[in-house]
Amino acid sequence: MMSQWGNRCFKALRYVLLGTTLVLTAACSSDRSMIDLKRFVLDMHKSTQPSVESLPKLAPIPAYTYAASSLPDPFSPENVFPSASSADTEPEPEPDPLEPDPTRLREHLEGFPLDALQLVGIMILEGKLQLIVVTPDGMIHKVAEGAYLGRNYGRITEIDLEARSVGLEEVVKGADGRWQERTVSFLIGN
Repeated sequence: MMSQWGNRCFKALRYVLLGTTLVLTAACSSDRSMIDLKRFVLDMHKSTQPSVESLPKLAPIPAYTYAASSLPDPFSPENVFPSASSADTEPEPEPDPLEPDPTRLREHLEGFPLDALQLVGIMILEGKLQLIVVTPDGMIHKVAEGAYLGRNYGRITEIDLEARSVGLEEVVKGADGRWQERTVSFLIGN
């Protein structure tokens, strides 16, 4: 058994020794082949002339003359910050009588679209009709005529106990950009 193992080791050692000898022989050889390669590449570069096509002729571009120097400068301080005298000459647009008051504090129920509010009932409190409204988050509110509902500046104009309905006047911007009134009515409990 020992002899077979010894033969295997000897064969393996022989291959390792042969490989090492080849590597050392190649490493110690002269650098002549590399010098020949460099010389060949230099000779090829000297003898070869690259062919480059000539550039196409470009048509002359006509000169552009800037003719706006006589026009007013849009960035001059007079144009950027108009003086008080120029502001007086421009007529102020007429205020739209239906435009909602931007300084009015919005009520809580104006934060919800009308279709998200549930009008569930009417009650009489201190001789006034009160509308019972449930918001999407489940909160119950009571509101009277004159209160605001919905996102379009809707104001309650009528609460009808017999018809179980509510009338609402909304103010919306029309296609022409002006504010317009729109009447909306709802049945309670539907």
